[in-house]
Amino acid sequence: MRIAFAVVSVVLALPLTQSRVAAQSNQATSSGDPGAGASTYAFGNTSCSNCHGRQAEGAWGPALAGRNLTVEHVRQAVRDPVGRMASFNEHNVTEQEIVDMTAYFNSLPPSPGPSPWRVEWPADGPQGQQVAGVIGCLQCHGAAISTPRHGAGEVGGDFEWFKRMVYEHTTTQRAQWSQLDPNVPSSTPRPAGPWGRVRMGNYDSDRVPESLLQQIWTWMNDLGITVPLVGRLTPGKAGDDGVTYELNVSNGAVRDKGLTAEDVTIALAVPAGASVVSTTGTAYAGIRQGDANGDLAVWEVSRLAPGDSQRFTITLSRAADEELRGTIEYVKPEIPGGDVINIRPPVRREGRPPG
Repeated sequence: MRIAFAVVSVVLALPLTQSRVAAQSNQATSSGDPGAGASTYAFGNTSCSNCHGRQAEGAWGPALAGRNLTVEHVRQAVRDPVGRMASFNEHNVTEQEIVDMTAYFNSLPPSPGPSPWRVEWPADGPQGQQVAGVIGCLQCHGAAISTPRHGAGEVGGDFEWFKRMVYEHTTTQRAQWSQLDPNVPSSTPRPAGPWGRVRMGNYDSDRVPESLLQQIWTWMNDLGITVPLVGRLTPGKAGDDGVTYELNVSNGAVRDKGLTAEDVTIALAVPAGASVVSTTGTAYAGIRQGDANGDLAVWEVSRLAPGDSQRFTITLSRAADEELRGTIEYVKPEIPGGDVINIRPPVRREGRPPG
């Protein structure tokens, strides 16, 4: 059975008289830019839409569209919420952005009803998952709370680290970003927007007590703290022998703090009808039979320490019809069920397919 918390819908938290609502709503709409508000609200700039729906129609969080909200109302909900929402300061959302988003919400028609939640979780799942679901963590971090598990792996985080990330996220996340090598790709999100936005707010320990965080942290460790590995492919380059792709694999953890991946296996799917002409990288282990989709070109790396990057190339007899795909797996630290990292396919320039 899911845990039931007494929560208050954030957008209903402030009683305002009808005349005051109308006056302030008109002021917000006239002074705010709905287009700029839509841009701020969109996923990738903030994470508002993860809970409130792509068009503010409501989902896990309440609808915001067409509710005749005031700037004061929205500001109160953003800066000092009373429900299960985090508080967002100027590092997350500026005053002008609050005004613009208010204008955007008021420019939309009333919502016909909420959309499905972005992330569902099983009703019979672990206690920590239930707690994280009700608080709202899973709407941004997924049903397996992947991002915080990677974040802990970046710095070898413990429970004290986790508490700071929840209660003081705005400053703690920025401090962790400052420790990362900007030249080493990381699997955890980097600052959003032109001024380095921290997308998550800060939670109040009175509303989200430490005892609940301990349950989430226990569940995260049961799943396993993961190594922030990233694999990136470049578009193929045609040559006399075939088409060559470059693969870069990195451990984006903080040097001397984060986790090391040991016994790493890197596998690229060989496209049907193509053969491997040559490879680089001393860890190349040859061709192995894959699933029904074809063979795999495999590299075996003994370890990737925090901040390490390795470069590999593979030359195929012909270009792949679709993007090359592959995976990275490691044996240690042991993750129940394993940790499979998908290698990002190369980005093709429009009109210029590889090869």
